[in-house]
Amino acid sequence: MSGRPAKPDRRLALDALLGLVEPGGSPGHPCTPASRGPAGESDSSARPSASLGSTQRQEHIMSTKTVEQVELGRFLKVTARQFDAGCTAPEMFSPAIDGEWHRLLNVPDYQAFCAEHAGRQIGHAPNVGAGEVPWVRAYEELFGPLPEIWFTDRHGRLDHEGLAHYRETGTVVAEWDCSPVPGDGGDEAAPARQPAAAPL
Repeated sequence: MSGRPAKPDRRLALDALLGLVEPGGSPGHPCTPASRGPAGESDSSARPSASLGSTQRQEHIMSTKTVEQVELGRFLKVTARQFDAGCTAPEMFSPAIDGEWHRLLNVPDYQAFCAEHAGRQIGHAPNVGAGEVPWVRAYEELFGPLPEIWFTDRHGRLDHEGLAHYRETGTVVAEWDCSPVPGDGGDEAAPARQPAAAPL
């Protein structure tokens, strides 16, 4: 035993964040501590059953999305709105969410994930840059302030300085190395952010 505290169950934390359960769980919910076995394992009643209807299975699957998947879905929704408005491609500045994006790009359900959140296929392309991230306002109009996961690296380390800057100023200044593109990322590309012209 390492003496380190156990990691919180991300799904339970997400359900609490979304208001599906009270923090710590509530009786009868499949993610409550009461229905968990040793080491936080779910009992069989928390798993989707083949006898459930397709709507019930979909609702169960949706309730087990990770925070990264929820935020990627929100990012794709903002992306679709940005593209529809003729804006530049939003910059993916979160290594944690980008890691989930890369994982989902390689699974057959990615097209359905895009359709659910963006209403269309969204590709992924290199786009290296740094600066203020302008699409944050569009996100906040739809979903409220960015959660901490946006300031978390692939290893779960929080960028306290970046998060504090965002909370104090309402702006995000970051580096990024990719952005979404319409379609599957083939020949059609979203407008990339143009670098500022050098003074003459």
